[in-house]
Amino acid sequence: MTDAIEKPSLPLPASVETRFKLYIIRDPRLPDACKIGKDTNWPKRYQQALSHSPAPLEVFHSFSFADSGEVKQAEKLVAGLLAPKKRPGDVNEWYDLRPEECLEQLAPHATRWHPNRTRTEAADVARRGKLPYDDWRDYGDKWRDYRWHYWLFRERKPDGRWKLICSSLYDTFYRYSFTYNPYPVRLMAAFEAVDGVDKLGQENRRANDRLIALWQDLMRQHGLLESFQVGWLPPEVNMSQLMKSLEKVGLRPVDLTRPKPTFVRPRDSSIRQIPVGTVPPLYRLDEDWITP
Repeated sequence: MTDAIEKPSLPLPASVETRFKLYIIRDPRLPDACKIGKDTNWPKRYQQALSHSPAPLEVFHSFSFADSGEVKQAEKLVAGLLAPKKRPGDVNEWYDLRPEECLEQLAPHATRWHPNRTRTEAADVARRGKLPYDDWRDYGDKWRDYRWHYWLFRERKPDGRWKLICSSLYDTFYRYSFTYNPYPVRLMAAFEAVDGVDKLGQENRRANDRLIALWQDLMRQHGLLESFQVGWLPPEVNMSQLMKSLEKVGLRPVDLTRPKPTFVRPRDSSIRQIPVGTVPPLYRLDEDWITP
């Protein structure tokens, strides 16, 4: 039996950029760390997740590949090579390594990779006028009969920022990973409208429309409505004042450990379903999560 012959990878012209990317990004709050990941449809996922961090992210460097197989091999190589530098906690693909040092370590292995532009601001990569998908998805009429919620998250760091999301999603926020944030982000609370009803029906539409309008007004008040950092409240926002404000406009906290009710969205796309009647996974809850 003859050995299989590996088909050689043809080099791309240096000026060509493809949608198969290995990228290096950094958060300006943490200059001694970087995230290295792949995207097989660049910059789609990057555009979607720009709202994962309260700071404007920077694309420090990227490489193009001919196909998904090549970029997956490169990502696997990077994960093994930089494993000792992986940041602690459940932060995905972040390493305690300056981007410049990262490039130096990758250089001997990147001779057949095809470098692209460097140090690109997020706004240059994202399509103008396209709001971050992870905060604006599934606002359609299809989901208006279910109970919607506000979801409050916090970065796990001494001066961690808070993020408030209004959404029809449910399962997502118990499993949600802020993969473009170098710090772990935890679920602190969920809120529902007092004028909503605990059943599926049109009675919830008015309450949901009010939730959306209130959230958008809050984002607009802080200049965040059309920002890539939408949802991240300014550092000066006092949490006790926020809680009182939400209560004043008819919102109340819900028990995050309650079994999944029948009046919330039954399934979210791309997320493992939480069966109705079962307690959601609690591993992403903050240890100081807000009880009703």
